[in-house]
Amino acid sequence: MKKIALFVALAMIAASPAMAQQKKKSAAAPAMTPEQQHFDNSYRLVRDGLPIFLPSWAQFIYQTGVKPAMETSEPPTPAKKKSKKKS
Repeated sequence: MKKIALFVALAMIAASPAMAQQKKKSAAAPAMTPEQQHFDNSYRLVRDGLPIFLPSWAQFIYQTGVKPAMETSEPPTPAKKKSKKKS
């Protein structure tokens, strides 16, 4: 029993540096260029303006099936980080 306890303690000590190691952060996506922002804004305008041109019978299909799928698949926008200035 003492050998098992000693083995478990040694295994925990050997594994502790690996568990304490900092995880690598993935590279952040680069900021959009003005041209990419322009194209993205145009795409969103057309996509969100589609219900205006749909006939009344297709509105129900769009609002219940297509639009919720688009909203869930859209990636979240990154929040701006505030920089702290040292005085």
